[in-house]
Amino acid sequence: MAVPKIFQDIVDQYGEPAAKKHLRKYFAQPENIPAFAMLFHAHVPTYPPDFHLEILQLYTNTRGHVGGAAPRGFAKSTTTSVVYLAWRTLNATSRFSLLIGDTWSQAVLHLASVKDEFEENTVLKWLYGDVMGPQWSEDEIIVMGTDEKGNVKQCKIMALGAGQKVRGLKFKNFRVQLMICDDLENDEAVQNKERREKLRRWLVRAALPAIDRQVGRCILIGTMLHKRSLLSAIVSKEKEFSSWTTFLYSGIKKDGQSLWPELYSTEEIYAWRDDPNNPNYIGAVAWAQEIQNKPLAEGQQIVQEEWLQSVYSLGAHLIAHQQRTQLADHLVLDHWLDTYFSTISGSVDPAISEKQTADWWTMATIGVTKHCPICPGGPAGHVVQLDMLRMRESDPMKQVDAILENYQEWQHRKLRIEAIAFQSGLLKLVKNRGATQGIYPPIKPYRPAQSKRARAIVHAALFSGGMVHLRRDHPLYQEFYDEIVEFPQGDHDDMFDSYMSAADVALRRRPTVQQSD
Repeated sequence: MAVPKIFQDIVDQYGEPAAKKHLRKYFAQPENIPAFAMLFHAHVPTYPPDFHLEILQLYTNTRGHVGGAAPRGFAKSTTTSVVYLAWRTLNATSRFSLLIGDTWSQAVLHLASVKDEFEENTVLKWLYGDVMGPQWSEDEIIVMGTDEKGNVKQCKIMALGAGQKVRGLKFKNFRVQLMICDDLENDEAVQNKERREKLRRWLVRAALPAIDRQVGRCILIGTMLHKRSLLSAIVSKEKEFSSWTTFLYSGIKKDGQSLWPELYSTEEIYAWRDDPNNPNYIGAVAWAQEIQNKPLAEGQQIVQEEWLQSVYSLGAHLIAHQQRTQLADHLVLDHWLDTYFSTISGSVDPAISEKQTADWWTMATIGVTKHCPICPGGPAGHVVQLDMLRMRESDPMKQVDAILENYQEWQHRKLRIEAIAFQSGLLKLVKNRGATQGIYPPIKPYRPAQSKRARAIVHAALFSGGMVHLRRDHPLYQEFYDEIVEFPQGDHDDMFDSYMSAADVALRRRPTVQQSD
C-alpha cells in the first residue's frame, strides 16, 4: 500500500516499519488524540474545530461518565462514535464497547460509520493494517487492536437500541469497558413523560450497572429535545448524575460567533432561524432547540403572536381578482385558487359529543401557494388558511354532509381524516354517502405519528418565517387565532390540530433538521 503523503517525510527519514511503529505510539498518547482526529477527513471536512478538540481532550483527561449536548449537524457523533471509539479500539484500551442509539437500527447506522473507516480509510489501513477480526456483521464487529506493548488483541464493538438487554453482557472475560449512548432520545418519545422516565430507569438500573466498575465508563451525547429530557438531567447533574463530567455547546456562542466558523458562518447559522428562503431554514423554535440546545419548557407558548401578523381577507382578494379578470361570480373562486395555489389540502379532526366541555369536531382547509397572493414577490410554499369548520354534533351523518359540502366548495386534492376507534367508521360513511351523490373526495385515513406538541414545534418554522396567513374575514378567525397562541395551555386545540394535519403537505417540502451528525 502506498505511503500516505502526510507521512512521507517521516518514512523517508526512518523507513516504513519504524515510521509506522513510531506513529502508532504517538497517536496512542491521550494528548495526541486531536492529531488522531485529523485522520478522519471523510467525516470532518475541515480541520477539527476547537470544540471537537475540547470534547476529545475531555474524554481522555477525565475518568468516569461523561454527558454532553452539542448542536445537531455539528459532528458530535463523528467526534465520539467514530474518532474516540476508533482510538480506544485500535489501541485496545477498550476490549468491549457498546454503541447504543435510540433504536437498534439507528445504532447499526452509527456502527456502520466507524466500520467504513476501518474498511475504507487508506491512512488508517496503512498505519494499522487490516484490523477486521473474525466477526464483522452489521451489529457486531471484532477489531484487531494493538495494546501499548505491541500485542494484538481482539476488541469487540456491539450495536444496541435503548431499552435492550445489557445486564450481564460480556466479551470473553471482559465486561463493558466503554458504553457510548448516541442520541438516545427522539423527538416523539421525549414528549411523553412516561417514556422519558422509562428511559431514565433503563439507563440507571440496567445499562450503567453493566459497565466494568474498575475501568468502564459511559459517554452519553445528544441534542436537547426537552427541558425534562434525560440529557438535560445529566447536563444539569441531577441526583444520580451529580458525579458526571458534562459539557454543553450552542451553535452561536455567547460572544455571538459561530461554534464552527470553518464550516458554518455566523450569518449562515442565523439564516437557519430567520430566512425561510435558506434551504436549511428550520424556524425559531426548532433552531433554539437543535442549534442552541435551549428547548421550550413543557407548557411554554410555541407560536408567538408576532408571527401571526400576515393575515388577509378572502372576500377582498376575490373582489380584486374579479375586477382584474372580469369573470362571472361563480367562476372567480376556482380561478383564484388555480392561479395562486399548487394544492388544496383538508383535514378532519372528528368528535361526537354535544357537551359544551367536549372537544370540537373540526375541519381545516388550507392552500399551499405556487404564487402567494398575499406577499410581495408571490413566493411559493406559503400556507394560506382558506376555511375552518367547527361544531359539536353527535349525528355522524351531519358530519358527513359537512365534509362533502366543504369538499364541493374547495375541491381538495388531499383530504385526511383521523381514523382512530369510531372515527374509522366516519371515513366509510363519507365514501358511501359521497358515492350515492356522485361525489368522490380523495379522503384517506391517517394516524398522527407525533404528539401535538412535537408537531407544533415543527410547524412553528412556517409561522416564525411569516409563511402562514390566517383568514381575517373568517367567522372563526379570533377563536382559531387564540387556539394557536394559547397552545399548549389553552382549553381547546381542535382547530389547530386539524390545521396542522392539513398543512403537513407544506412541511414535507422543507427540512426539519440540519445535516446528520
